[in-house]
Amino acid sequence: MKRFLWILMACLSLSAFGQTVADTSRMNGDGEAKAWIGYLSYDRVLRAMPRYGLVQQQLSGLRQQYEAEAKRSADDFNRKYEEFLEGRRDFPPSILRKRQVELQELMQRNVAFKEQGLRELAQAEDSLMTPLRQQLDQALDSIGSELGYALIVNTDAHACPYINPLMGEDITAIVIRRLENKK
Repeated sequence: MKRFLWILMACLSLSAFGQTVADTSRMNGDGEAKAWIGYLSYDRVLRAMPRYGLVQQQLSGLRQQYEAEAKRSADDFNRKYEEFLEGRRDFPPSILRKRQVELQELMQRNVAFKEQGLRELAQAEDSLMTPLRQQLDQALDSIGSELGYALIVNTDAHACPYINPLMGEDITAIVIRRLENKK
């Protein structure tokens, strides 16, 4: 019986709290309740930014350069490997071992180059995208202050599967317009 009373008291308290939150919701100039939370797709806004296309072109060009060099290295390795396979029966043991070592080193250098290329591409992407992210973050700070939000939520990657429409407002379009006007 005591357990039932505690559960009943907890439910009544939560119900009263919910009513208090609803009753104290902010009002806009028209007397309508205003959302406490702004939300947006950060990635969608980034992709809509005017300089995003230029950054992607720069990254694509850099990626193509790395891919061309990796292909050249792979072609060089394949040519040397074919030469090794063709001549291995005729090679004395010391030349055979030397060629095997050369192929192994060439393969290791190719793998190391690919790994280094991936790291450098990631660093280049980070350095090119940082100014865009900073600009977007500044716009979000400004919009959040102007519109009086308690917080702005990034809904990408299904990070926030539900936002009560009475407490949240999608500001993606607002942010995109703001950033387009700052060209």
